[in-house]
Formats: sequence, C-alpha cells, structure tokens
Amino acid sequence: GNTRSEHRSDRGAADIIKQPSTIKIVQVDGKLQVLKQPIQARNITSQDPNCFLCSLESMSIGNSVQRVPDEEELQPAQIYFLWFPYFNLEAI
Repeated sequence: GNTRSEHRSDRGAADIIKQPSTIKIVQVDGKLQVLKQPIQARNITSQDPNCFLCSLESMSIGNSVQRVPDEEELQPAQIYFLWFPYFNLEAI
C-alpha cells in the first residue's frame, strides 16, 4: 500500500520530464512548470519582464544563449529555461 505510492512519487519528476506532449519551463528558482497547452513565450516572460526564455534545444557549448522571441509558440516535448539578462552568457 504505502510503499507503492512512495515509489510513484519518487519517480514523479522523471515521469514529468518524459511526457512528450507537455511543455516544460525551468523557472529561475529551479522549479519546473509543466504546461499541457501551447502558449506564446510572451505569456511566460510577461510574468517577470526582467527575464527571457531560451530553449534547451538551442543551447550548445561554446555558443551564446539564444532568446526565444516573444511571439514564438512554445513547442510540446521541449524544455525551456527562464533566465535573468545577466545570465545571458556569451558562451555556455
């Protein structure tokens, strides 16, 4: 009984990451926001105008972090990061 539910909760984060039909946004504080419906980037960045979004897919070692345009629709099965401008590293 109780052990089984604990086991499921231990796997909860991994299960969320694997959900291909959801949009994942890693907040500045490290919390994961999971969205099931398409949304434009501006709907996320308008919550904190000091931040911008970048996608995990666009990040690579040695390249600058690319901002997701406000009008771009966030895509399911993608992971995005909310960054402060001073974290806009020239290269990661």
